[in-house]
Amino acid sequence: MDKNTTIGLLLIGAIIVLFSIYNRPDQEKLAEQRRIRDSLVMVEIEKARAEAEKQVADSAALIQQTRNDVADFFDFVPSEAKSDSLEPFTLPERQFVTLENEKVKLLLDTEGGGIHSVQLKGYLRYNKDSLYLFEGDAGYFNLDLYNRKSVKLSSAEQMFVPIISDDGRSVTMRLKHSGSQYLDFVYTLPENEYMMKFDIRLVGMNNGLHPESLTNFKINWAQKLRRQEKGEAFERRYSRIFYRYHNQGTKKMSESRKDTKEITEPIQWFAFKDQFFTSVVIPDKPFESVILSSTPLVSEDYLKDYKADAWAPIVSDPEKNEHTVGFRFYFGPVHYTTLKAYDKGV
Repeated sequence: MDKNTTIGLLLIGAIIVLFSIYNRPDQEKLAEQRRIRDSLVMVEIEKARAEAEKQVADSAALIQQTRNDVADFFDFVPSEAKSDSLEPFTLPERQFVTLENEKVKLLLDTEGGGIHSVQLKGYLRYNKDSLYLFEGDAGYFNLDLYNRKSVKLSSAEQMFVPIISDDGRSVTMRLKHSGSQYLDFVYTLPENEYMMKFDIRLVGMNNGLHPESLTNFKINWAQKLRRQEKGEAFERRYSRIFYRYHNQGTKKMSESRKDTKEITEPIQWFAFKDQFFTSVVIPDKPFESVILSSTPLVSEDYLKDYKADAWAPIVSDPEKNEHTVGFRFYFGPVHYTTLKAYDKGV
């Protein structure tokens, strides 16, 4: 090995040694990095703990609110309706109950007693995800009731208890004050159908309802219309609210701008429609009046915001001490022959 080669190898070795020393992690920097990492982990832990505590507090607040609201609403009733003693007020944690058949899968929410999600089986969105007409906060249902003291009970703010039928075809969401005083939402889904029966039953309020609630139950139904198709502009153009006057023709609202209709004539049904699928609300007796609104949304996931305030005539049975309203909900594709078979002019 000649002198130049030796010198070259020595220089290379020196460079490697210096490079290693230069790039050796600074212990102080490593300690600082570990401290920062540990701090971030602790922050996440504290956030998770705070969120868990908030959920517990929210749940406790909802239970307390339900206890207060139910007591305030049901306590003002004739003395004969108070013959049974009040039961201990205990509520389970929020839970979701599945009601499904071969075509539709619904999740019912004990918080508010309404429908949390509607999935259509056998269909997919443009991105191959499961097709939901709505899910979570994108759907909303509420019933407002008033007693003779004008105390208001809003179902969406209450915690219900589920009662599942033996055959699994029916679920009752019950808001209970006592054995003879309660509010039921009864969902019944037959086999192989897109149409579901829904009944509201208020028990134990003979002569206890405000005149405003004696003739009609007011419901609020809202749905953010979820984007389902790849062609968004085309889907927007063919999405709109439809409604039908009793024994008359079908009307439609604007598909491109914000639109509100206040209808004081009897309405046979209304529908929240997108391009190929729809949610239809059909009362057993025509709605006395309806306020419908449609608002276009600027969003990648949702097309429009649909809302309906509807007043449904009640059927009272003094002997049974109950007031009821019946509906049918259609959740499914816009198939003319399928809808026509239900004979509601849908």
